[in-house]
Amino acid sequence: MLKVLLLSDFTSEYSRLLLRGFLRYSNEVGGWSFYRIPLSQNSLSENTIVKVAQRWGADAIIGQLSNISIQRLKSIGIPIILQNYTDRVSGISNITGDYWGTGVKAANFFLKKRYKNFAFYGARPTVWSREREDGFREKIKESGYSLTCYNEKFNIRYGSTSDLTLLGNWLKELPKPIALFACDDAFALRI
Repeated sequence: MLKVLLLSDFTSEYSRLLLRGFLRYSNEVGGWSFYRIPLSQNSLSENTIVKVAQRWGADAIIGQLSNISIQRLKSIGIPIILQNYTDRVSGISNITGDYWGTGVKAANFFLKKRYKNFAFYGARPTVWSREREDGFREKIKESGYSLTCYNEKFNIRYGSTSDLTLLGNWLKELPKPIALFACDDAFALRI
């Protein structure tokens, strides 16, 4: 039986769907044993992960490893699968998506509705937000329009220095009607 160390935040629907997929695949191939370390921005370190993985005898690590040294984890010699948030990492498997294509799809939706004013709300430090913005921007620009953006310094899910007054002022200043694309559900709820 394979032992898989999970490091993920299962509070989002996306992460829960990933977990469901891991479990389904595990059942198809003969069963895996999972051990979960909850994500904590302050206490999760490479050394903690390495100690737990070695003590438990983990065969693989799957997780969100945004502020973790991947090189340190690679040194223990087991496969690492990254659920990327900040960037993709070369040399290991990355669980990722067509974020750029998602941005293009959102732009096409709004263009089909004949909007002329476009805005994006996201966070440049996260790969999925950054690439959604880039795809959205490229399609909007290609169609002859411009894009106004408001980007948080951090992913608002995990704490932010976000100033809701500044965000509110930005929203008030946008031309109306506006096609506003938020990078994900948490950002859309804030709007």
